[in-house]
Amino acid sequence: MTPLSFDYTTEYGVRIDLALRAQQALIDQVLPVLRRAIDDVTVFMVEAEDDDEVRHHLRELATETVINELVSLLTHDTTPISSHYTVTDEHGIGYDTLLACRSELSSERVRTWFADALHLTPDDYDTLRASLPDKMSL
Repeated sequence: MTPLSFDYTTEYGVRIDLALRAQQALIDQVLPVLRRAIDDVTVFMVEAEDDDEVRHHLRELATETVINELVSLLTHDTTPISSHYTVTDEHGIGYDTLLACRSELSSERVRTWFADALHLTPDDYDTLRASLPDKMSL
């Protein structure tokens, strides 16, 4: 387990306080807007007569589409990110797999994901996040 200290650097070489602040901004500011965008695109596709199974499928299609567009915008890569994660079945049919489905974009699940990526328990992650200073010290 990672020590509960801001002296730690992530595996990709970023100071943990900077990574935590970025993650906090994503959780508090970006995720709610991303979920609303997915919901908006879902509503755009859903018909009144659609059953729950169809609505669920359309929500996941909306999630995949919004994430593909966002990643394309951020990376300037026109190849859909979901196609980077294609699974092929025994008949040779390829299926795009999603980076995260809509239900995985809750604040709690994202905090758990970030904690795991930093090799922290969710409680230790929350403790460290809560102790972030208002300003980064150099």
